[in-house]
Amino acid sequence: MAEIRALPPARKKRRPFGLARGRFTVPESFFEPLPDEVVASFEAGRVRPPEWEGSGIRDVRIDEPAVMQLPRLPPLHADPFDRILISQAIEHGLTLLTPDRLISQYPVRLSW
Repeated sequence: MAEIRALPPARKKRRPFGLARGRFTVPESFFEPLPDEVVASFEAGRVRPPEWEGSGIRDVRIDEPAVMQLPRLPPLHADPFDRILISQAIEHGLTLLTPDRLISQYPVRLSW
């Protein structure tokens, strides 16, 4: 058995562009090609480049406990990608780095 529901209306007001302008800089090296060993890691199916070892960077997969958080979230934010990030942060005790004021209404740690 399934229930069919109408989608909520599209967002009428777009988010302003450039909310974080001037708060951080992107180094010129950001636009340079990736090092060969990083490209080789991805092509070999290893998503974690060797440089990440010991850096504290870790993968956070979309797992069942995080997905189970989704229906518990109040419908404050319509962006599904943001909602899964919020769910993962809640489930795994992570801090999200964002200026998004809608996300600040959820029970999740934020930094900006």
